Order: sequence, then structure tokens, then C-alpha cells
Amino acid sequence: MQMSRSLLIIDGDPSFRAGAARFFRERGYTVRDVESVEKGHEEVGRMKPSFVLFDLGLKGSSSESVST
Repeated sequence: MQMSRSLLIIDGDPSFRAGAARFFRERGYTVRDVESVEKGHEEVGRMKPSFVLFDLGLKGSSSESVST
């Protein structure tokens, strides 16, 4: 039985998000993408992703914001 793999992409660049989302969907992931740290926190609470791809260069981001 294969486990469902989900990914949340948090990045301010829409073309990066689209390309990364396409890449991971083609490999069987369920993908959501958002453009801000705030929306990322909301989406983590909703979808409980297996993985998060996070741009640490986003305004309001830090290594602490990823883990909280």
C-alpha cells in the first residue's frame, strides 16, 4: 500500500511555484502552493503536508517560522 505524499510550496515567485508543483504532481504528490509565510501557516494547519518546500528569503520568514 502506497502512502499519500503531500507537499506544500511556500514561495513568492509564481513561476517557481508552478514549475515545482508540476514537477512534484508528475511524481505522485498532492501539491498546494502559497505565496506568503502567513498563508503557509494557514495551509499547514489545513492540509498537514508530508513535506514543505519553503523559501527562507520570503519577507517574514526564518528558520523558526518553519517549525512553529
